[in-house]
Amino acid sequence: MKRTNLFFLGVWFAAILVEVLIPHIYVENFVITITVLLCTIVTDNPDRYFYANTGVYNEETFNIVYGEKLKKNIPFKLVAFNFEDFDLYIQKVGLKRANTAIFETLKHLRKDFGVNNVFSLRRNIAVIDARIFANDEMLVKECERIAENCYKGGLEHNPDCKLKAQFAVLECPQDCDNLLDLNTALHMMLFDPEVRGDNLVQKFDPKLLDARHRRERIVMKIHEAIENDGFEMYYQPLYDWKKDRFVGLEALIRFKDKEDSYSPGEFIPIAEQEGLIFEIDEIVFEKVCRFIRNSELKKYGVDFVDINLSLLKLLDVATIERYTELASRYEVDPSFINLEITETAEANEKYLSIVRNNITRLREKGFGFSLDDYGSGYSTVVYMAEMDAKMVKIDASILWNAMKNKKYYTVLENCVRLIYCFD
Repeated sequence: MKRTNLFFLGVWFAAILVEVLIPHIYVENFVITITVLLCTIVTDNPDRYFYANTGVYNEETFNIVYGEKLKKNIPFKLVAFNFEDFDLYIQKVGLKRANTAIFETLKHLRKDFGVNNVFSLRRNIAVIDARIFANDEMLVKECERIAENCYKGGLEHNPDCKLKAQFAVLECPQDCDNLLDLNTALHMMLFDPEVRGDNLVQKFDPKLLDARHRRERIVMKIHEAIENDGFEMYYQPLYDWKKDRFVGLEALIRFKDKEDSYSPGEFIPIAEQEGLIFEIDEIVFEKVCRFIRNSELKKYGVDFVDINLSLLKLLDVATIERYTELASRYEVDPSFINLEITETAEANEKYLSIVRNNITRLREKGFGFSLDDYGSGYSTVVYMAEMDAKMVKIDASILWNAMKNKKYYTVLENCVRLIYCFD
């Protein structure tokens, strides 16, 4: 076995040497094919490297081939594609016919582009080594041809059902320099609706991967902050022009580490999407209760403290008893706390009855409410009336635009008039 492995390594390095010395001769994929074939014979396990029903190399082979290229910094270009709304297609034609359409497509790709250049990955992703195309124009034409054939193939299985292909192009190592990022980029391009464009063929933007890495880092830092008491609270004074004094404070959460800092506008939406906002909201509420107890704020003319409450937390009925219990533990009168929620489309359309019920129950416990970012995108008079908010904060974009645009100034005027109607 050791001699066999040494033989494989010898063939491999010989192929790389030939490609370096004679760049226009591509022998590496051929040698990979031979190597995989020999591995198949030696291990007597052919399914490990390709799919028997299509004869196309699988994800393990893909990772071997392009993982080695990335390690050795060998440039390559890939075209990946899958089918739009494939789950819907399965519902219409059935799993058996849908799989048949996939198998037929892969067989055609193998026949058209050669066994060495086609790979089949999970989630029905097919990958073609794009160096077989002379230029980008040829690449796009071939993608259009594949898409047309897939479309016709889909109609054969169901005349009322279209099988639409979508393509992503990546160049490495400039787009991705490691195998994990390569696979991540492929899935982002083909499955993430925020990344996927309208064009049939879309080139990958490395900035998307940078954003994904930052998001992953923020998620990790949020977990660390939750576990290690890493959040800090700051308090912004609120001024009442009628009383000509500061009457309240708004509690603002911040967190940072030695390497970077993250604004609430960046990490709060991520925390909501990752299901971490429940813990953050509770940490904030307890920190504010402790601050109120220890600071004797009423001596300084402070009548209330505003605390942000996420819609997700408000929808959780357990929040009512939990917040009441924390206020009691720190000897804080609930009427001293204003729970500030953001006006959202989700609250208006989907969850208004639950929001209304939980607001009523929290108000019965003594808590007040404020509405933040009013006018930010889905304003309804009903929502504001249902909240019976103690304070309404108009979205900052309206304020700034009103300073330079007459139409926005009119919007601002009418927002203020409407708010006073509920006073």
